[in-house]
Amino acid sequence: MSQTSSAKPIDANLSSLVEQIEQHQNLSVLAARQFRYKLLQTPVDVSITEPRKFNVLEEFILRAATEFNPVPTVKELAEVLGLDLVFVKSTVENLKGLINLEVSSAGAIILTDEGRMLYQQGGVPLPPQLKQVYAIADPFAEVSFRFDSLAMEVTDLPDLTEKLPIDSVTPDVNSLTLSDIQQFIQTSGLGLHIPENGKNVNSFSIAGESHPYWKPISIFVLFDVLEDKHKIQVRRGKQILEQASTWLAELESQQKISLNDLFESQLNLVAHKSKTPTKPKRTRKKNAPHSIT
Repeated sequence: MSQTSSAKPIDANLSSLVEQIEQHQNLSVLAARQFRYKLLQTPVDVSITEPRKFNVLEEFILRAATEFNPVPTVKELAEVLGLDLVFVKSTVENLKGLINLEVSSAGAIILTDEGRMLYQQGGVPLPPQLKQVYAIADPFAEVSFRFDSLAMEVTDLPDLTEKLPIDSVTPDVNSLTLSDIQQFIQTSGLGLHIPENGKNVNSFSIAGESHPYWKPISIFVLFDVLEDKHKIQVRRGKQILEQASTWLAELESQQKISLNDLFESQLNLVAHKSKTPTKPKRTRKKNAPHSIT
């Protein structure tokens, strides 16, 4: 581990961030080290359904089946609209396949309960679309989804897996339910699952094996003078990972990890008195002498 000129175990490439942290009067950085940690990427096929709006002729046919009494026949509709009977028949046949529209032996249009509901919604479901996305299992975050494969990042850093039981907190994509997949795809902002617009992920399947990708992460040990204790802080760049920070703090409190082992150095977890904030002393002003005239 390359260090700064300080005796503290601080990676040289983190020195700038350490200086920024120590701008807070009550904080001292006792140690800072970069690692690489493993994410798992898994290809997932999802089936998506979404509606399309009825065209003018479809809407008129459905409206006639809903509101006209008696219900008109296909031939009567063609005559009313002044359209070729073959064209109207073709549209009715298409609706029969989409919403279970029925035609009686006399040629009258009969709207099923499903068809009535879809007519009220103003659209019919399109054939399902199949898309492949990538599920990213991050031990320090919720499962996320993306369209493109992850890019491999720096791999020459120490492997955090050798220091911490990361595999035990990495989400298992294979155990996710459809409800989980829908939620994570929605929060990932891919625009594939928007229930309020009628667009839904209605099924999924794991499309291949999981592959590891590496990301850099930084771990800091801070001493807070005001609270008179040290804290563990995990960062990805400048972003503080609260979930990861809490997890490491719990492992340390349970004596499942050693900070000395993690940083490969004997840490001094003692307050730096020079950092203790002091209140300015109050001085009493002396009365100015009265001038004698």
